[in-house]
Amino acid sequence: MIRQTIINNNNAPRAANLNISIGVGVAVPASVQFAPLPATILSLNPGWQAYYYFVYEEELVIVDPVTRQIIAVIRV
Repeated sequence: MIRQTIINNNNAPRAANLNISIGVGVAVPASVQFAPLPATILSLNPGWQAYYYFVYEEELVIVDPVTRQIIAVIRV
């Protein structure tokens, strides 16, 4: 479901060639664009309503838009 909704969606914000290790607590660079989480993901975890996301390789990366810190990484 996540792969169909997010990863295969050409409109999803994507990042490439990041010079950081993707992991919880890591701050993403200012050059990374992200977007509000779609309803499909929020239905899995309503507590993520304030967070945004971007796609990196085969991962859905959940980000706090204020601190730019990674909250969760979901491999799909």
